[in-house]
Amino acid sequence: MLVFVFVFVFVFVLVSVLALLSGVSLAEVSSGAFLAFVIPFVCSCLFRVFVVSIDARAPGGSSIISRGPAPLRRFILELSMKIRILVLAGLIIGAAAGAVSTQAPATVTPPKLSSFDPQANALIARMTLDEKVGQMTQPDQDFMADPTDIETYFLGSVLSGGDSDPKTNTVEDWADMYDRYQSHALRTRLKIPLLYGVDAVHGHNNVLGAVVFPHNIGLGATRNAKLVEEIGRITAKEVRTTGINWAFAPCVAVPRDERWGRTYEGFGEEPGMVAEL
Repeated sequence: MLVFVFVFVFVFVLVSVLALLSGVSLAEVSSGAFLAFVIPFVCSCLFRVFVVSIDARAPGGSSIISRGPAPLRRFILELSMKIRILVLAGLIIGAAAGAVSTQAPATVTPPKLSSFDPQANALIARMTLDEKVGQMTQPDQDFMADPTDIETYFLGSVLSGGDSDPKTNTVEDWADMYDRYQSHALRTRLKIPLLYGVDAVHGHNNVLGAVVFPHNIGLGATRNAKLVEEIGRITAKEVRTTGINWAFAPCVAVPRDERWGRTYEGFGEEPGMVAEL
């Protein structure tokens, strides 16, 4: 028993160190190593109970195994040794496999935008002048007379400004509106998807139920780059939930004059801090 405990502790510590260095949580390592130890250990205990039960039935308290034929004694001893070896091997392999299987997936480096230049240049070469003008045009969806204008004028982008919302302003309605406009873009000759933009500078605040964060001037006062990054990630997830693929954020203005009406959209008046945040 002490041998099993010692081996388990040693392997668990070794695998834990290696796994944690690979970014796996201690809870995941513990669960894998625990199962790898318990299952073979229980099997070993059951075998030992089986052997003891046989000995207990021997007349006069003598051991059936000890007074049995030599081949039987050899077989029992060899089987017991093999089970112990299998238990130890299962512990080591199982704990290591548990740690490896729970490792976080490797980070995939996205390709550089310049790697798409050949496809973009080939597409531009096929465009008419009207299509090029349309691709550089971005109307507010609230002011489009008809959604078919996307097809008529080959529009490349649409935006939702501060009060440019669907009628009920729910997540579902935002997603439906986005899908509806994209369907018109995909009916054009070149089928170029829309680049849909939205004013989501401090949260997807046009949508009912979305998380609204302080304005940038307040976030700048924290001087906490990790906090600002986390807020950006949360906002990005909520924006993508509605289908939209472009948020007009972060605002990189460096306001120096409080008389400017949108001073609150900048992180502060110090360029270094704005660059960091």
